[in-house]
Amino acid sequence: MSLVKNGRRIVVIVSIAFFFVNVIFTQPEEPHRQLSNAVATLNGKPSKALNILTLGGSVTWGAALWDRKFAYPYLLEEDGHKVLNLGIRGHGSDYPAQCIQSMIMEEESDYLQVPFDVIILEFSINGTLLYNLLVKRLQQRYPEALFMYVDLNSLNFPSKFSSSNVAKVTRGVGGDVYSFPRPKSQEPKEIRKLLHLYASDRHHLNRKGHEMVKEKIEMFISESDVASKTPRLGTWNGGDKCNTWFRTGEVPFDFTGNATLKEFDTINHKFSIEVSIGGGVIEYNHDGKHDAEITLAYMTKCLDEGGDPKSSIYPSVVIKIEQSKEKIKAASNAYKNGDFQISLSKDNVVESITSGWKFLDTVHPRIRRRRFHQENTSVVGVVKPGPNFIYVQPLENKEPFRIIATVLCEACEQH
Repeated sequence: MSLVKNGRRIVVIVSIAFFFVNVIFTQPEEPHRQLSNAVATLNGKPSKALNILTLGGSVTWGAALWDRKFAYPYLLEEDGHKVLNLGIRGHGSDYPAQCIQSMIMEEESDYLQVPFDVIILEFSINGTLLYNLLVKRLQQRYPEALFMYVDLNSLNFPSKFSSSNVAKVTRGVGGDVYSFPRPKSQEPKEIRKLLHLYASDRHHLNRKGHEMVKEKIEMFISESDVASKTPRLGTWNGGDKCNTWFRTGEVPFDFTGNATLKEFDTINHKFSIEVSIGGGVIEYNHDGKHDAEITLAYMTKCLDEGGDPKSSIYPSVVIKIEQSKEKIKAASNAYKNGDFQISLSKDNVVESITSGWKFLDTVHPRIRRRRFHQENTSVVGVVKPGPNFIYVQPLENKEPFRIIATVLCEACEQH
């Protein structure tokens, strides 16, 4: 009899152990993306399920968490809301400002017809360049949406991130700003008070920090009248056409010369077209009816040694755009034969440059943040309808120049 009891105990113990092993080691399922009319829970009470769009950097994406499902966009999904999370690691607001339509289409084309009820924005850490443009474009497309800005801070940097402009813009469209707790000073004891909300890198939020953000978003929504509104779709006003291979490694056009596709971050799976000292050419086909400015998105980072924020591991480059292979070959030969001239000040400001060329500096304008890899965007010229050839020539023999996206934004010219 005791043997039977012991056997049962063993079975029970094994079952319990098996249960906890599954809980601890089984990866959670990917957050669902389906839209439906399910009932959501808001502050523990039944509420209308809302369609929510989240845009931001690596925190919104879910970096430094054991599983991205614990980032605040997916915690909102657990309450029954339908969330499209378009956070991108290492990006500020400049890329989505120019590419929001393409970003939504890239995720899933059906979302283009979804009238979002709530739009959450988070860019304080990676930069708020073109934030005004982003909000204008979003409001034009989603005129009834409720806007909220999540103002974050990093414990690694002594100065506060200024959010005065984004606060003004956000409140100007009827939205509000949630400021994440900040240390009262840079005294170690003040910083220690907030460590329980941050990951070990003291830069990204941990699960508890994300839960706090999610609760504040819920409170903000519950105090608004967004649930009683009938959302509608506005216009993209010319729209945008952006191609990015940063997350996928899939490039939609050809490139030649000393240009290769590389996974430069094998841990986080980040890809770029790397252009080395010999120069490379991107073959870009513009299917529009009018000439359009083209922007390149590329990576920036200061030197690790010494941490000088005005330094760069990447070379400055010059760029020339032509509409035939013969002309782009002539431009390449002109550079190599010394027929190209450029004069720069000590701060890398162009004093003179050969006509038709564009100089691009790889020092990010937000220099205090550049110890980490961070995206930047710059207009590099004009493409015409049909084939275009973009010649990129590094001026220094450093790390390859890393291009992660091309941007065409007709809507941007309307604002």
